[in-house]
Parts: sequence; C-alpha cells; structure tokens
Amino acid sequence: MIQRRAVATALAVGTALLLVGCGFQSPAETSVEHATTTGTSFNIAKVQARNVFIAVPDTSSGATLSGPSAKPYLFAGLINQQASSDNLIGATIDGSGSVTFGGTASGSVPLPPKVLISIASPTLRPDGPTAAVNTTQPLVAGTTVSVQLSFANAGISRAVQVPVVSAADVSFAPSQFQPVVRATFPAEPGEPANG
Repeated sequence: MIQRRAVATALAVGTALLLVGCGFQSPAETSVEHATTTGTSFNIAKVQARNVFIAVPDTSSGATLSGPSAKPYLFAGLINQQASSDNLIGATIDGSGSVTFGGTASGSVPLPPKVLISIASPTLRPDGPTAAVNTTQPLVAGTTVSVQLSFANAGISRAVQVPVVSAADVSFAPSQFQPVVRATFPAEPGEPANG
C-alpha cells in the first residue's frame, strides 16, 4: 500500500515537473512584449476618424529602402456617419506636407455611409486605400505631428496631433482591413433610422 502511494506521488511530481518544463521551452505568447499603436481619434462633422497615426520606414537595420516601404504612410480608420457618401480628398501634415492617395481610382478615398474604411500602407493593405506622406522635413518615430484631414462634404478638420511610429511596430489582422458587416448606428434626432 505504501509502495503504491510512493509511486503515485512520484508520478504526480514527475507530471508536474514535465508540465512546468514545457513552459520553459516555449514561453507563452503573453510573455512576449508587443508594441501597440494607439493613434489619435477625433470627429469631423459626421465623419469619425479613429486610430490616426503616421508610420515611418524602419531604418534600424541600416538597409537601404526603396519603393513603397521607403515612404511614411498615414493610417486611419474612417466611418462616415452621414446619410450620403463623402470623400477624403486630402490631408495636410505639419502645415506644409501632404498625402498622395493610392489604391483608389479617383485620387481620393470614397467613404460610403456607415462603413469602416481603413487607410494603411501598401505593405499591409495592397488592395486598399493608402496615403503616402510627402514632407520636406523628416518624420521621426516617437514624435507627434499636426494633421488636418479634408473631406468633400464634412469639411476640414482642426489640426490634431498624431503619433509618428516605426513601421516595424505596426501590424494588423487582415480582418481589421476588410470589414464584412455594415456598421449601423442609432438614428440622430430628426433623422430616419438606418437599417
């Protein structure tokens, strides 16, 4: 009887050590630090701008960059709360810089009503709208810059400080760029309900 208890105890201790050892060999994903990008959120009339930031090329490796990866890009999630479509027609960076839109046929970013439109870099969103930043002054990760967004119907936003981050710190799940469900919101007083 005592021998069975000793064997059971040894087996339990061995199993516990084995399980603890597995965590040593392959640490849990939560033990790895991940940088999160928290951009600036604001409203322009009935257009919501969420998580707006600029990602600059990662030059920490010393490699020479070319093509789309050599440019800074404006990132944003935009939701048009108006009953009719709008267009993002421009952006001003620090008073004198601008953006060049890509991934759209019109040279602007169409904003249908009640749909999340995500603007990113061509690396993360090859088929979607992009906004390459053109400035005369270099943008430095860890700083902020003033951004104004211009819309065809909603107008021009106030100047808002947005963070500048390294492109190496930016990653998104594909589902964040391809919403499949139309967003619905409660009707404003005096407006018909949307459905």
